Parts: sequence; C-alpha cells; structure tokens
Amino acid sequence: MWITPSGIPRYNLREEDLVKVNLETEKTLGRLKPSIEWYIHVSMYKKLGKANAIVQTHSPYILGIAISVIDKFQHIIEEAKIVVGNPGNT
Repeated sequence: MWITPSGIPRYNLREEDLVKVNLETEKTLGRLKPSIEWYIHVSMYKKLGKANAIVQTHSPYILGIAISVIDKFQHIIEEAKIVVGNPGNT
C-alpha cells in the first residue's frame, strides 16, 4: 500500500515522498515516516479483503464547513488554513 508521509503538508508532496507499507508485515519502505493513519488503512484492506484501493481525502470544502460550525476551534490543520484562513482571527 502507498501512503502519504507524516509531517509534510499535502500541497508540498512529491511522488518520491510516498511511503510503501507491506500489508502483511506492516514494514515500511521509503525515506520518510508514514502518516499516523497507516494502521487504519491496513486494517481496512485486511477487513475488505478484495479491495484494490482505499482513498481518503481532506476536502477543503468539508474542512471549511466543519470549522465554520465550531465555536472554539483549537486544533486546525494547515490545509484548512489555506482554504478558510485562521478562524481564531474572525
């Protein structure tokens, strides 16, 4: 399975940044550490069995809606800041 690395904003990703995770051994191949969500993806592949791909997105529209309905937003990710700005400054 290929997954994005931890600690690199999605808008700065390059192909060589991707990390390969072996679904059976869970060993990684790549120069970077995989996203902390790698184990969720591995679990999904194992449960689904015949899945060829699992796609997870961080849609800026959904992030914007989520931020707009939360009164005190303490934990904001970088992608959301790019789309909607910093809600603490509104």
